[in-house]
Amino acid sequence: MPEAIGSKIAEFGRHASPGSWFLAKDSEIEERRELLPYSHYLRQAWTELDLSGVLCVEGRPTAYLCEATHFTPDQKRERHRFAWNQGLVPLLIFITPDHVEVHSTIKMPAKGPEGGGLFESGLASVIPNLGNIAEALEIARFIRSVETGQFFQDNAEFFPPDETVDRCLLKNL
Repeated sequence: MPEAIGSKIAEFGRHASPGSWFLAKDSEIEERRELLPYSHYLRQAWTELDLSGVLCVEGRPTAYLCEATHFTPDQKRERHRFAWNQGLVPLLIFITPDHVEVHSTIKMPAKGPEGGGLFESGLASVIPNLGNIAEALEIARFIRSVETGQFFQDNAEFFPPDETVDRCLLKNL
């Protein structure tokens, strides 16, 4: 992992509030009894998404962090589809050396490349570029806003309850 990415991921762990946790490796899942109901899903996500970390708030997984030197739109789309289908975390964060993107996993994924949507050239990410999140203060503010729920209130249009995997399954019954 390039040093710039590693330092961004490490900042997430340093800024989690008491009561929140940042898991930097899958072996840490078993250390938290509160995560027992989610442990299978977290291990599955760690393998499928090649996660770099998971932010947990109030005992519940809240954000998956994926890091790479570059993500193609197809890679983002596939990871988003997996996280949406899993229905566990509301946020999927892509970290590259010069870019940080935060995506809602509540929003239904596009059908495919022809469907446009979240991962085309005009990304409709919750926050398309958080490159300055590498600054410790920005990371601290971001994590605190996720922990308090302010982030979800400020970006409510990206978290439509009728697009969750559960609601879509119920509609299709």
